[in-house]
Amino acid sequence: MNGKIMVCFIGQQPVPNLLPILFYKPDGVLLVCSDFTRPAADSLVALLGDKQLMGLHCAAEICVVPAYAVEKSKALLAQALALHQPSQLLFNLTGGTKLMSHAGYEVAREQTECLLLYLESERNCNYSYEYTIADDGSLAPNSTGPRLVPGLLTIELYLRAQGITPGVGKTKGDLAGIKFEAELAATFSDALAATEVD
Repeated sequence: MNGKIMVCFIGQQPVPNLLPILFYKPDGVLLVCSDFTRPAADSLVALLGDKQLMGLHCAAEICVVPAYAVEKSKALLAQALALHQPSQLLFNLTGGTKLMSHAGYEVAREQTECLLLYLESERNCNYSYEYTIADDGSLAPNSTGPRLVPGLLTIELYLRAQGITPGVGKTKGDLAGIKFEAELAATFSDALAATEVD
């Protein structure tokens, strides 16, 4: 992979990685996961492969690391990054285990230039907090403060990120699935309407 590469640490929830990918539009994504979170990474790879649905052309690769072994994770991540020629590196430290994110931070400190980010999703809006690494190795926050991440998800993107393909595998008797998708669609519509009023 070349160009702008985003390193994402994968936990059980794919959306904290999907939103920054949609927002920053990298040329490539390295999905760092554990054996346990590999299914979530696989779902994101499949989703990123659908360029029409995603609205961007983004290569994706997976790097499997141990969830709780910092030194081994650092070595595997550095080895995976050495295979690429990024013009810019972004490290999304939102997902994965705390120790996986720590390994990512340690690898980022060894890079000449990179941007570290963390997605806050605790309020009604999503914010991306951006940091660079200062000369002394400490985190230096972006001087403009957190960036608002607009509503970029569609119902289909959300479901596909979860590994669910809408409409596939349903029968006329699968009322529970149909009801779930209808309720989810209503929830997204209500949330979108609420953000448009603000």
